[in-house]
Amino acid sequence: MSAELKALDLIRRHGDVIERHLFEESDFANYFSIYPEVWARFVLPNRLGGSVEFANAAWAKFCEHHYSCIVRCQSVREAYDTACHLTSQSFQEWDAQTLLDLHDALFGFFAFAAAAIENLAKCFQSAPGLAQQTQPDRGDEREIGSANWFLVRRNSLVHEMIVPVGIHDGVPRLCETVFQKHVGWHKADLRSTTTVGDLIEQSWAHFIRLIQRWESQLLDALEVRHPKYSRLPNLEEITPEVSIPGGAGSGAPYLQLPPSGVSGNPDSSPYS
Repeated sequence: MSAELKALDLIRRHGDVIERHLFEESDFANYFSIYPEVWARFVLPNRLGGSVEFANAAWAKFCEHHYSCIVRCQSVREAYDTACHLTSQSFQEWDAQTLLDLHDALFGFFAFAAAAIENLAKCFQSAPGLAQQTQPDRGDEREIGSANWFLVRRNSLVHEMIVPVGIHDGVPRLCETVFQKHVGWHKADLRSTTTVGDLIEQSWAHFIRLIQRWESQLLDALEVRHPKYSRLPNLEEITPEVSIPGGAGSGAPYLQLPPSGVSGNPDSSPYS
């Protein structure tokens, strides 16, 4: 079994309730296929299942940001699905509720996308031992699909005015004048069209590529810095469904760590 498939099997069996739910679906697992590898090598060994605590405190912030990222990826996907559903309909007249729903979907898509990107960036900052030069490239805000492009899109929607959406020839379209001049989105963002459907499709594809690229960079950097974590755990090394007294209940695995693994030393791996 390949490392990718083994990691996916591990998270489907021993992730928390949300992780198991997300990665049971094959499409989601394909979109964000590198997350389980990072999780299996660097989160699972440092987590106390059934508890909000971590066995290795030095990794806590990294684990929390990595988890926040994938939860927000699902929120991005839900906003994308909503926008796709709404734009796939044929509109013969103005429909106020549909337009409001489209505004909600666009806002949610870019707000959650930027939040996920920021969480993943903080993984590089909070992972023990990663040097400053390992930080991911955020790109130019004018580069469609770059991290800064998503962040500026989010900031425009949060701190500036909305981009009006209207129905033209039965298709939801963005108001090009406001889109360019008053909100600061560049003409290049529109490609050759202002349709909401095209914008959301292109942005979703860019978002997946960005998350996958950064997860891959994160995995490579962590494997170089912490080679002791390079081996994926075997299922027999994990005791599932153990409730931690005072914790959040059972359902996630309890990894039996040696005493050295509790010290907070980021290089203490239970698999060495």
